[in-house]
Amino acid sequence: MAIALCAASLLLVPIYFLVHPVASQMARDFIVPSMPGGQGQLATVMLLIIRAVGGLLGWGTGRHV
Repeated sequence: MAIALCAASLLLVPIYFLVHPVASQMARDFIVPSMPGGQGQLATVMLLIIRAVGGLLGWGTGRHV
């Protein structure tokens, strides 16, 4: 199973080159976090963050929601 997961993760290498990311933009976004702007985008991101943190807290307490 672990070898299959490693092989599947190697599929991301060609995808990286197909996307053509700008190295300076990636470095800046890695250091300086930002939230997407626009109408309704911030609310969507905040709900996603709240959902992820809530799910993790459920695992930490031993209760699965």
